[in-house]
Amino acid sequence: MKINVVSYARFSSSNQREASIEIQQHHINRYCEENGLTIIREYVDRAQSATTDNRVEFQQMIRDAETKAFSFVVIYNTSRFCRNIQDHLKYKAILESYGVRILSVQEGFDETTPEGDLMNNFMMSINQWYSKDLARKTFLGTLESARECKHVGGTPPFGYDVGPDGKYIINEKEAEIVRMIFDMVEEGKSHREVAKTLNDLGYKNRAGKPFNRTFSDIVNNRKYMGEYTWNRIINTTPLGMRSSRLEKDESQIVRVPNGMPAIVSREQFLRVQNILIERRKYCKRTKESDYLLSGLLTCGECNYRMCGGKHVNGNRKSTEFLYRCYSYQRPEVECHNKPINLIMLDTYILNILRSVLLNEKYCKSIERTMRSKLGKEYVDLRERRDQLSQKIQKEAETIENLVKELGSAKNLVYQELVSTIEKTTAHKLDLETELKALESSMRNSPTIHHELIRAKMIKMRGTIKDGKSGSIKMLLRHLIKEIIITNDEVRVVVKLNAYLPLKSDRQLQMTIVEKRENVAYITNQDKLAYNWTSLKIQ
Repeated sequence: MKINVVSYARFSSSNQREASIEIQQHHINRYCEENGLTIIREYVDRAQSATTDNRVEFQQMIRDAETKAFSFVVIYNTSRFCRNIQDHLKYKAILESYGVRILSVQEGFDETTPEGDLMNNFMMSINQWYSKDLARKTFLGTLESARECKHVGGTPPFGYDVGPDGKYIINEKEAEIVRMIFDMVEEGKSHREVAKTLNDLGYKNRAGKPFNRTFSDIVNNRKYMGEYTWNRIINTTPLGMRSSRLEKDESQIVRVPNGMPAIVSREQFLRVQNILIERRKYCKRTKESDYLLSGLLTCGECNYRMCGGKHVNGNRKSTEFLYRCYSYQRPEVECHNKPINLIMLDTYILNILRSVLLNEKYCKSIERTMRSKLGKEYVDLRERRDQLSQKIQKEAETIENLVKELGSAKNLVYQELVSTIEKTTAHKLDLETELKALESSMRNSPTIHHELIRAKMIKMRGTIKDGKSGSIKMLLRHLIKEIIITNDEVRVVVKLNAYLPLKSDRQLQMTIVEKRENVAYITNQDKLAYNWTSLKIQ
């Protein structure tokens, strides 16, 4: 009986020998030959760490498992699959739900037995320990380089290059622009005005494009006054999102005064910082940062944003906090959308967050919703793929028949046949190019499985255990695209991509709709009086 399998191979660093992948595949191929297994596809992730599931070929393999075209995933050893225990167990469970098991060539134990399962868990622990120990050693090596004020990776700041000794040197052409930026900010110009001035003078950024109005990374970077800094920023939030504003504890940061050449003086840098602090004080709206939904609310009547504020009732007897359309400050805009009670709307959205978006019992429902939104697209792609395949096959047959006719053709007919073959071949190549692009699009489709959604929910819930408003606001912006308020209803647009393990070009969204008059009632319930089937989802 023919047993179809796929192989998965991975190595961590582009500095490793290519043979490392080839050696894995060699042992996998020999193992499959000896055991009567047929490899129908090979998945390879090059220069990818197993401490993360953010691997293109790995995710493609998980998606393909859903087709049930293969019965086993064959790997060289368990460290190639995952070094993170939670990820290993999660994806092992997903594969098993599709009837697919993992076979390890090197370890060779049978996970269906208690002994094999024990050994598998032991090897997972060893793999995770190895990864963390390696990360610690790597960090210590990088830390030593940082203490020597060397460049330790990434793109050097604008205005600097890296010298042969690994230390920063000034790029005078770019440094001239940096000094102009500091001078203009000190003169009181806004970032927009700074960008316009630089662009009018014909200056370009490092990518050769005009400057935009964001210079925060320059005017706030202490490197420009000669202070070497490293390990200051928390690169990713607990949700896995990139962050450039969250700083680590001072004890973790390496700071070396005069550790690198300065482009501006320390005195000018500090003067600019004082100017920026005063600007932030001036621009900060009253208690704006305290409003939970600031930046998410849109008026459904005039499309202006809605912002939080307080309303003092007659004779200053009571104060009510409201979200209201910002158009009230613009007399030329006529909008009749009524303000909505701030506490009521905040509580309603938090109930949606707790009782629906982070509720594990809705994992499969969210999975079905995502699949339904992609369903028609998948059908259209498959139909177009089949059409292209048929056309390519037809063109190939036509070319084959024309070539046969060439042998007996006379001069005039011969030239016509050659011309027809060339045109048909060109058309066939166009069809094949389109088919290749379409198949690539299908391969890069997002992985959707309720176990992955559950894992994301658990991770997101863990970020708000402290109950801090900052964590909750960050999570809301991760999950919700916008909240549209009209006089009749409240529409919460949810970013379903937040549940995916990898970024996807396809923006999946669903909208939870509720009558505005019902929001107050739902807010007063201990739990949302909803089940998934009664939710009005668009």
